[in-house]
Amino acid sequence: MHNKGYGKLELRHKIQENSDIDHILFSLNMSRTRIILVSIFTLLLSACSPAPHQSVDVAISFITQAPDTMLIGGRYQQPETERWLQRHLQQAYDQAQVRNANHIGFYSDQRSDKPLLTPAFSYVTALVLNEENIHSVSHSLKPQQSIIASNVSFGLKQYGAHVYAYNNEKLRSEAFIQSIGNEKVAYLALIKKSAQTDNAPLAEDLALLGHSVDQLYTHSINKVVLLNQYDERYAKAINKAVKGIDVIISAGNANKTIMESDSCMAYFDKSKPLDNNLYVEFDAFGHVDACTF
Repeated sequence: MHNKGYGKLELRHKIQENSDIDHILFSLNMSRTRIILVSIFTLLLSACSPAPHQSVDVAISFITQAPDTMLIGGRYQQPETERWLQRHLQQAYDQAQVRNANHIGFYSDQRSDKPLLTPAFSYVTALVLNEENIHSVSHSLKPQQSIIASNVSFGLKQYGAHVYAYNNEKLRSEAFIQSIGNEKVAYLALIKKSAQTDNAPLAEDLALLGHSVDQLYTHSINKVVLLNQYDERYAKAINKAVKGIDVIISAGNANKTIMESDSCMAYFDKSKPLDNNLYVEFDAFGHVDACTF
């Protein structure tokens, strides 16, 4: 009887030991499972999180008119004007390369009485050198032209150029995006739709631009440049009315830059429109570190 009782006790101990081992193995498996799940969740979060922003340097050309010597019958002719733009665009690009800046050029028609395009309206054209021919001779370059008309209430296509236009069906206007590695710089245009020089920007246009800037930030674009066709006197008022714009470019009487509430007010000398580059240094947070000619 004594031996039988001892055997039962030993059996209970073995069962308890096996149960403890099973419990330890179960705990280990659960720990491994938790580690694997945490690792997978971390990887998924990393994949979904936007990549950290980086600093970028850009060089911006802003040409407001072609020379009068190119007028034929009181109008600028499209082929000659494009060749003129291409030549000076190449020169501006070469200057930007010396400073390791990413170049982009804009041509803004500020002379509605002598338009290049038909039907005539005030426009801003983004001039981007063709990547395949970027190092070719200037006269062989064919710039990709895209009209940005952020506050124009109609859209059309001319010379194969895509028009970025606002209409009543949209909540915001489109932007022209310059990609620099993983970074994006957005360009919006405030188009002047009146020929009168003293007209101030319309409230609905400024509200539209505000919605556009907000939308850009929701898409993680934190570097925003506005091309302003209104008189330079309105630049500060535009900056006050529309938050989130880093650089406001206007045509003025001299090349100069002024920092105003963390934004750069840049004025291009409209009497000397050729080969002027505005150099802007953005930090990773989209702040303007430097803004100079």
